[in-house]
Amino acid sequence: MYVLLHQAVVKLDGEFIYRLATNRVAALPSPSSPQLAPMALDLVLSMENTLQMVMRQQDMVWEWLLGNDGNIVQGLVDSYRILLALFGHVIEVLATPSVVGPAGLAAQPASWLPCGNSLVEGWCTRLLAGVCKLMYIDTPSSAAVPFRLKIMLNQGLRGSYRLLLRGQPAAPPSMSSEAERLLSCLTLVLTAMMPQELCLALAGWVTDGVSKLGMAVKEERRAMGVALSKLQPEQVWTWQALAAGTPAEATLQGLLPALASLFQVQGLVTPIEPGWRHQRLTLAMGKWHLSL
Repeated sequence: MYVLLHQAVVKLDGEFIYRLATNRVAALPSPSSPQLAPMALDLVLSMENTLQMVMRQQDMVWEWLLGNDGNIVQGLVDSYRILLALFGHVIEVLATPSVVGPAGLAAQPASWLPCGNSLVEGWCTRLLAGVCKLMYIDTPSSAAVPFRLKIMLNQGLRGSYRLLLRGQPAAPPSMSSEAERLLSCLTLVLTAMMPQELCLALAGWVTDGVSKLGMAVKEERRAMGVALSKLQPEQVWTWQALAAGTPAEATLQGLLPALASLFQVQGLVTPIEPGWRHQRLTLAMGKWHLSL
């Protein structure tokens, strides 16, 4: 079964990912077209079926992960990129008034389905669970995951957050605040938490000041420490607010103290000040760029 899934995956190069992230929905049919409901419904069903397929694929891959098979891991990364690209397209279509009506994401793509916002919230929650499992933090088996595979996961998903809103700087106006919060949290995991988890893995390869992988790894560890030292506590508190109540919450709680100890950056574990309130959580507040 995995072989068939792997053969079905189309490897996405950087240029194609950029086109998926930026191409807009074009030549939409008129509101009177009888194909409007089927279009939205087909995308919803495709998103649900693809999500289920990728989660099953991930479960199978995790059974074989310690076999150190880079091709299997690459197939999973490709599947995630396809899933994220589809998710971004579904969000865009469900938010388009000429497809689902002026309510956008607040409308129902079919009478027997919940509204678009509820669908997005559910998909985000399940994707967060999958990506956090992909990171493999806070489990006894984490140290046994080959370092090369951690690099492949992080490099393969780098920049994939752009697929979620197809290059747009903000969520659609019809998106609910909770759906936006969960989408922001997913953005946070893809832009900040995965590179940081890679850095913890990388640090394990540095002993007595000598890197087993050469000076480049040592330099990347230094760059990570510099970047973390520039973070303000308010940014970390915002991350915690984004992750609250999601599968990413436990991952973040395990990650921040480990990074603070490794790099001596106490801002990562500074207690939230009494009375502090974050502004409305946005996708931009979930991003943190670091070139690794």
